[in-house]
Amino acid sequence: MDFQKVKPYIGDLSQIFNVKEYRFTGGRSDGVRAVDVENGIGIHMTVLLDRCLDISHLRFGDVNIGYIAPCGIVAPQYFGDREFDFLRSFTVGFLTTGGLSSIGTPCDDNSEHLGLHGRISNTPAENVSVYVEEIDGIPVFKARGTMREARLFGEYLTLTREISCAFGEKKFTITDTVENKSFKTLPHMQLYHCNYGYPMLSENSRLILPSLKVLPRNDHANTGLSRWKEIEPPQDDFEEMCYYHDLACDKNGNTFSGIYNPTVETGIIMHFNKTMLDQFTQWKMMGKGEYVLGLEPGNARMESRIVERECGRLKQIEPGEKKVYHLAVEFIHGKTEFEQIEARLKRLIDEAE
Repeated sequence: MDFQKVKPYIGDLSQIFNVKEYRFTGGRSDGVRAVDVENGIGIHMTVLLDRCLDISHLRFGDVNIGYIAPCGIVAPQYFGDREFDFLRSFTVGFLTTGGLSSIGTPCDDNSEHLGLHGRISNTPAENVSVYVEEIDGIPVFKARGTMREARLFGEYLTLTREISCAFGEKKFTITDTVENKSFKTLPHMQLYHCNYGYPMLSENSRLILPSLKVLPRNDHANTGLSRWKEIEPPQDDFEEMCYYHDLACDKNGNTFSGIYNPTVETGIIMHFNKTMLDQFTQWKMMGKGEYVLGLEPGNARMESRIVERECGRLKQIEPGEKKVYHLAVEFIHGKTEFEQIEARLKRLIDEAE
């Protein structure tokens, strides 16, 4: 859609490109600041300003993409960081960010207790800006804010996130800058917990993953190793399975993951760089009412910080250092676009082998 051709027909931009800021009311979501964005070509997302600018709801056209957990959207003041208390605030949504000091299994590391997936996803943003600006004649939505993970005698890390979505485009981008503002070297673990739910996810869905090698996280996941690609219908008493993947990438480290469902003729692809996000986890949860698939780039595995250090995978961030992570989310529609993505996937694997 050409914005300049459409412009004479509208009085206010919200007719075709709507950005709405608001707060939730009632229940445990009360007070949470949020932004809804509709970009004129089918993308509709909800960005939670009080939850790390994570994306809860996401649709393309009339197709829901993510999964919303029974707890729904929960305000940060209800968050508990002991053991698995994280799950009582885990909206899941399309994107939940893990980190910044730890992700994965809870542990006690150097007298510090670390709960599941860290604290950053339950952190409200400060210095927030939400606006639309014209870039090369096209309106572009931008949301920007900074979250801090800091304590006296401990870490001082910040995450500055910018989400950008242009009018009439079937994609949006996320750019994160993590900075160590302390005067000491700190452990740094980062996870993009990207999740897919019904109707994007069903037994008809096709996984798009340029996997060269698959490693089950535990013995239980190993029992389903031959079926890691399969998306089963919802089941009783399903126990989650996690797999670590070594993904093929191009010469610059670029790779992608995604899913396509021919029933709704819709797919979604996440592009990222393996040189920065060198670990990839597949979370497979096929339970009734708990039906979700996670495709999760990160810089660490889902093990505890202690295990990651012992295995030599734990990343460090130096005083004053900044690490930048960039993700681009692209929607595909119809069989032809899916086949083009499949061809790209095959080329990537063939070149890697």
